[in-house]
Amino acid sequence: TGHGTTNREDTHVALAVLRPGMTPARVTRRVTTEDVGPTLAALAGVRPTEPVTGQVLREILDARTTSR
Repeated sequence: TGHGTTNREDTHVALAVLRPGMTPARVTRRVTTEDVGPTLAALAGVRPTEPVTGQVLREILDARTTSR
């Protein structure tokens, strides 16, 4: 398929985020690639220096961590 089609292969893409002790979580709502940057920034504990259009994926941020 090509980019930008309505085929499932173009509209559903997996994204794995791993951190030590993280409990698996799944985001089932519709998200966009614009949400990746704000989410990674939040995981790193930094705020974007410029306005962003994406939203933090709270499901990933709120995934509980277990002590090792």
